[in-house]
Amino acid sequence: MGQKVQSTRLPSLKGKSAKPEVLDYGKNGWGVCSFASKQRLGKSNYIQYHFDLPKRNEHLGLKLGQETSLCTLDADGYVAKGNFYTYSPKGGIEKKLGKFSLVLPEYKKDDPDTIEYLVGKENANMIRVLQTEFKSGDEIAIQPGKNKLQYRGEYTPVTDMVYIAEGTGIVPILDQVRAVLPGKQSSVKSVNVIWVNQQKGNFDVVSDLLEAEYVRHKTKLAVDCIVDSLQYNSPADNSQIDDAVPEYFPGVMAVLSGPQDMQYNAMDYLTQERGYPEDCICLL
Repeated sequence: MGQKVQSTRLPSLKGKSAKPEVLDYGKNGWGVCSFASKQRLGKSNYIQYHFDLPKRNEHLGLKLGQETSLCTLDADGYVAKGNFYTYSPKGGIEKKLGKFSLVLPEYKKDDPDTIEYLVGKENANMIRVLQTEFKSGDEIAIQPGKNKLQYRGEYTPVTDMVYIAEGTGIVPILDQVRAVLPGKQSSVKSVNVIWVNQQKGNFDVVSDLLEAEYVRHKTKLAVDCIVDSLQYNSPADNSQIDDAVPEYFPGVMAVLSGPQDMQYNAMDYLTQERGYPEDCICLL
């Protein structure tokens, strides 16, 4: 893993007619991208990070529900590594060519516990490096991460989706909602999204994008945005969440996305109090 270097923007491929291709990850499984810029999303505590790929016709080649892994050296020479879901406000591979972005919680030096709860200690350290040390043009190693979106239930096809997300756990859910709702080929007939945030302003992350999907699919999509945290609480403790979660029946798949503690609490709630089989629940 090479040391972080200062550089100009990575070379781009001229012309707009080049065929899309997956980023070259090399023999060791690692490719390279460059940090471009960052911006706060609305009034939220989340920051969008923009990255450039070496060529304008390249994309990461990720599947639905698959993370991307980043790795670099921090200013003291220690390895920093993180696994994150890419953020695609417009959706579609053709919108991602030559670039990608991440939406991550803001790193606050005086409040390390909050970000470690939201993304875990290793990812929190990677965010610290991105936020405080990276400048435009700095290179970072990248490779495909784990794909956690797997249905292990016995009832197929899946006809109804239930998503429970906290914080930036909504990012991979957005892509999945877009994938299962449109078209006659999808077996999914209804989608329920329950999105929890500790602060109202944090809904600025993708609330407008979720609203746009709701307008397109009013008869199939239900979205509930609820101010709360599931770090220590069960969804049963909040009547809004409890009411928004539909009853289980064969063909339902639940996806839990967000902090690890939240996923465990939501898993216990679904299996012990709402009768969801564990093999019908996916943890992102």
